[in-house]
Amino acid sequence: MNRKHTTLVRDTLLIITLLLIGIILLFVLRGRSNEGSYVIIMYQNEEKARFSLASDGIYNINNGKNRIEILGGKVRMTYADCPDELCIRQGWIEYDGQSIICLPNKITVMVSGGDSLVDFVL
Repeated sequence: MNRKHTTLVRDTLLIITLLLIGIILLFVLRGRSNEGSYVIIMYQNEEKARFSLASDGIYNINNGKNRIEILGGKVRMTYADCPDELCIRQGWIEYDGQSIICLPNKITVMVSGGDSLVDFVL
């Protein structure tokens, strides 16, 4: 076996190992996320409303410029009068610490209330 071939095999094994470790960590950390118990609606960094994730419903927020839906312990943005509607495309969120942000309307929808396993974030 020549030196080039040996190096290629080692590099390939290293890449595969790193990918497997990354996938395993993704599933482990995702599995450790806790479901939240309520959703907080923030407007310009100020809390405007709080809803339980246990109570299904549709709520207009920000004077009807945005609408959220709570269903089965999850929340999503169903309407936004902003041009890009990126907040709607973010889909359902349910875990403590997840958020949906509508930048044009300055709205943040955050799930909270679960027992977070993260002590600090750098």
